[in-house]
Amino acid sequence: MPPLIYQTMSVDYHILKRKNSKGKAIYYVGFLSDLTGKNGKPKYIAMKSTGQSNRVAAEKAARLMLADGMVLASRDTLRAYLLNFWDPAKSEYLRSQRAEGRDHNSNYLKNNKQRIEQYVLPYFEKRGIKKLSGLNRKNILEWRNYLFEHGSIPEYELPVIPEGESRRGTAKRPANISASTQNKVRQAFFVALQWAVDMGMLPYHPGSGVKRVKESKTERPIFQIAELEKLFSDPWEDLRAYCACMLAVTTGARLGEVRGLKLKNTHLEKGYIDILTNYVEGDGLKGPKWGSERVGVPIPETTIQAIRAVLKTSPYGSEPESYIFYSTSSMQRPVDIKLITEGLKKRMKTIGINGGRTFHSFRHTYVSHLRGSIPEAKLIRLVGHTNTAITDQYTHTSEEDLKAVRDAVSGIIDSHKI
Repeated sequence: MPPLIYQTMSVDYHILKRKNSKGKAIYYVGFLSDLTGKNGKPKYIAMKSTGQSNRVAAEKAARLMLADGMVLASRDTLRAYLLNFWDPAKSEYLRSQRAEGRDHNSNYLKNNKQRIEQYVLPYFEKRGIKKLSGLNRKNILEWRNYLFEHGSIPEYELPVIPEGESRRGTAKRPANISASTQNKVRQAFFVALQWAVDMGMLPYHPGSGVKRVKESKTERPIFQIAELEKLFSDPWEDLRAYCACMLAVTTGARLGEVRGLKLKNTHLEKGYIDILTNYVEGDGLKGPKWGSERVGVPIPETTIQAIRAVLKTSPYGSEPESYIFYSTSSMQRPVDIKLITEGLKKRMKTIGINGGRTFHSFRHTYVSHLRGSIPEAKLIRLVGHTNTAITDQYTHTSEEDLKAVRDAVSGIIDSHKI
């Protein structure tokens, strides 16, 4: 019989010979904790009888316990587990997410990995906690409170740069972070811990009950109606930037969703668009954030006119796969993100609108303007705040629904001839 090969994490354990209650000498297996007991003696997280009097048979029984998930893996380092968890090439979690249609963009994964490296690992490693089994509610609560009080983890050390090489482009010492970012760090940490529980690597979530820190509620700036009238009173230097911003404020679409809009999902003659794609730099065309596809999102006549004007300038004609907000260099990608954002900044400066507003402010403006004008459930579906499946009930939006929303958004901006 070929030797058994176990794919479980490696675990420190001791094989110990003891007498049972009947006086028979049998082998027990003691699974080591990453903490040391009194006087430097080993501390065990579990002690189990193998039922064997033969050492070889006892060791085989110990390995089977690991393979069956009877004990948690204690040797696997916290660093290796957490960093690999957010690595798309190594993470079983991300592999499962992809299989379920929940692919994450590369910037999100990169940011989470960096948050773990800068704000989680240094704290625990400095305190001698270097394994998953060393985490508990007490030390995780202390970590959260410390990060909240200090805004950073001073123990973080910059990677050593070989002599003669530049630090440019490498990790930098983390600055103090806001409560909002601290909660993002916590989320990256806790998602990984929950997966360890789900996979039987931990018996329970060690951070259970450690809640998010309080964030200061700041009012998100939106555009006032009078400002929008000035903003769109006449076309900008680049018609694509002008139209992209108009589409955002009359549909609540995110920047990536606006850039990812294709001709085949634009139904101007019926007065609506389908938001099914999101263009992410580095990843290309993906589904909308959080799987929030929206079919039949109404657009007012003003926006329809602007889109038609843009289409007249497109070098790709009526090609269904072409982007509405096209790139002149390739049909495979949309307009550069800076053309839109810089176009907005320039226009705001020209007409005297103060800073503090960004492209995403159009989304908040849309939600604020429609709230109370249409049923809340309909608004939630239109902006994609929940994971909305594309089902038959949403495939065709009724004419009454289209008119109700179109009437509501038509007041956001005045009609202007393009």
